[in-house]
Parts: sequence; structure tokens; C-alpha cells
Amino acid sequence: MREATPPEHDLAGRKKRTSIRLKARGKAELRCGMSGTTPNIALELINVSERGALVRVSQNVAPGRITEIRLIGPESRSPVLRIAEVVRCDPAQVEGEYFVGLKFKEPLHGPELSSVSTIRSV
Repeated sequence: MREATPPEHDLAGRKKRTSIRLKARGKAELRCGMSGTTPNIALELINVSERGALVRVSQNVAPGRITEIRLIGPESRSPVLRIAEVVRCDPAQVEGEYFVGLKFKEPLHGPELSSVSTIRSV
């Protein structure tokens, strides 16, 4: 299986993130809309920051689309739930897969971020 590599820059060569990105631990569930009843399209949680996440998904999602994401850390008892807007969707090297950049409507707080990333709370 080929390793998926997310794009780091936009077409003009600018960095796409405004917060420090951290390598993700755990997994994500991503559903289009806010009802939580649509199918999970997340394949892999790539990275996360206090303001958003990058997720490899199984379908193209239009920028501007509102989604519900559940972040599930390896030691978490309950998932971290956020409403997020799709800010970009780029094709992956694997046909039918995409990288979706999400902007959370409310940022992650310290313990939430540390439960799903390589940062550890002190």
C-alpha cells in the first residue's frame, strides 16, 4: 500500500495552516452535516491543531461544507466532538481518496488537544 502524503502548501506556495500542527494520535470519525447520522468518511487522522485538523477521507467534500468530527485518542474514554468547516479538499495519491482540511468552529483546549496529538499536557 502506498503511503498517503498530504500537500503542505497551496498552489501559490503559501503555508495553509495558522496554528502549529501536531502529529495525530488516535483516529477520527468525520460525517458531513451536523446530525451525526451520515456515514463516517474518515480513513486517517493526519494531524491536528487547536484550530483544525487534516483528515484523509474516502470522498470529495466541497470547501464550505459543515461537518461533525469526533477525535478519539488512544487512551480517551470519550471522543472530542467538534463542528468544523471544510476549508480545502485535495486529491491524495490513491484514487478515490482526499485530504480534507478542517477549521473547528470552537478551538480544542489543552487536555483535548493532548489526548489526540503528540503534545502532552503538564
